[in-house]
Amino acid sequence: MIQNNLNLKKAFARVLRLSILATMIVVMNGFAAAEVFIVSSASDIENVLPDLDPGDTVVMTDGNWSDQQIEFSGTGIKGAPITLCAQTPGMVVLDGNSTLGISGDWLVVSGLRFEGGSLNSGSIVQFRGDLGHATNSRLTNSAIVDYNPPDPATRYFWVSLYGQHNRVDNNFFQNQDHSGVTVVVWRDTPEPDFHVIDRNHFADRPPGNGNGFETIRLGTSTESESDSFSHVESNLFERVDGEIEIISNKSGGNSFRYNTFSESAGTLTLRHGHGNLVDGNFFLGNGKDATGGVRLIGENQVIVNNYFMETDGRADGAIAVTAGVPNSPLTGYPQVINAVIAHNTIVDVNDAAIVFSQGLGSSGRTLLAENVIIANNVFYSTQDPLFEGQEGADWTWQSNVAFGQSLGPVAGNPGVKVIDPLLARDAGMIWRPQRGSPLVNSSAGGFSRFARLDIDGQERVNAFDIGADESSAGEVTRGVLTGADVGPPLTVSLSTNVVSEADGNSALTVTIVRNKSLSDPLNVTISNSDTSEISIPISLMIPAGQSAATFDVNVIDDNKPDGDQVVTITASATGHPAGSATLTVTDDD
Repeated sequence: MIQNNLNLKKAFARVLRLSILATMIVVMNGFAAAEVFIVSSASDIENVLPDLDPGDTVVMTDGNWSDQQIEFSGTGIKGAPITLCAQTPGMVVLDGNSTLGISGDWLVVSGLRFEGGSLNSGSIVQFRGDLGHATNSRLTNSAIVDYNPPDPATRYFWVSLYGQHNRVDNNFFQNQDHSGVTVVVWRDTPEPDFHVIDRNHFADRPPGNGNGFETIRLGTSTESESDSFSHVESNLFERVDGEIEIISNKSGGNSFRYNTFSESAGTLTLRHGHGNLVDGNFFLGNGKDATGGVRLIGENQVIVNNYFMETDGRADGAIAVTAGVPNSPLTGYPQVINAVIAHNTIVDVNDAAIVFSQGLGSSGRTLLAENVIIANNVFYSTQDPLFEGQEGADWTWQSNVAFGQSLGPVAGNPGVKVIDPLLARDAGMIWRPQRGSPLVNSSAGGFSRFARLDIDGQERVNAFDIGADESSAGEVTRGVLTGADVGPPLTVSLSTNVVSEADGNSALTVTIVRNKSLSDPLNVTISNSDTSEISIPISLMIPAGQSAATFDVNVIDDNKPDGDQVVTITASATGHPAGSATLTVTDDD
């Protein structure tokens, strides 16, 4: 154990009020739970379901839950959902053929870990069950890792979204190697879904054998002409190589914003559906084979404020405008019509920056894209040529800057200025305009409805800059995501260990738990909000293969003033959002 003295309070008549469970519930739900039910099996959960009221919480005890088919159903209300949570996030491990169904209204599931199991079909987690499709419900702070069958051809899904207004956020998904989508939105009617998939960490999906290995899919071809109005935002995709479609969009009205794709061999593909938005994403190939950017199919698609660097041209270009099929069936390739490609930055990519007619001549694709606006983009690359393919009718080029190699079919176009954009890499290795750059205040107008904020979340003012990055002293509110930004945070648990009235000292045990990958050791830094004479930060290591590590803290009286004192202990580590817990030491004299 790591020992450390915390000088906190007068020792006599102290009480350590460490109700971690209550704290966890308040943090999750924003209110004190009406009633708490402790359960240790799926049958226990089934037994308490009839007694659940809005605001209640069902706590799953720490340990292995094997071959448990959990049906979590109920009816909460806005502001008082019913919650199913782990006693300690990351320490409830479901394996074997365990599954979870969520059905009803205003439900929250938090802190679970599915690892090492497998299914023959169906879904590990699905937002439907005994009460039908779920609405206003949430899966958060959970993990699914290595839940793979012996045969990678076995097809099932990790998370299946049904119903409306559901959310999948701050989860960790790693090492899916079999056929089936990691997170899928199912649409069997034209009704909108309004789902949100945000702040998740997707990692290490090896290449699959053909189609069917997507990481996210919104809809199917059958209902692709209707709108889902779902949002995929602020997710991190690292080394996700399942197939060409990392994200397969098959519905309309969706947005894909602020995501980071790092060394992932595939593309964000607008496969079916119309009127979708791709805004503020980072595509960072780092020179890895088969990495890509955006693949564009259909009508009224908008691609703005994105940053592409060192991708490999998985679809023949960082942005691939696809040729269409006449009278295309729902499973085919609708013609690209009325597309906007604006304020993007494309640097050092292999293959073309934009290809205009990807797939022309294959699979009956004979229709060129029509009415495409390409404006205020910067292209800076050594790949020759920068552009490839054939334009269709009514293409408009405005205020673009291209430099480094020949323009190919765009040579001589007055909407593309050949001039050094004067870019340089910042500390995060992102290329940005420097002082005197011709990109600054040089864009064509008319795109404020799409590009009011730049890729850093800074407001564009006056005449906008060309490219994804606005030169600004404004607050940076987003950027390239890392594992410290997304997925389940570290859990800090506090428990009383020793109380000694004789010398006025007491002690507590601090446990740090991770709910991401366990394959490597994790170095954790612990800091303390108290102003005691304490040597901080404290460091500890969670060994490879283990979820948690523990240390003791001695609480010693040292001339602290009377009254309660609140101390917050915070844990941070590379690749994990920080976590914290609070204790109150009470002086009753």
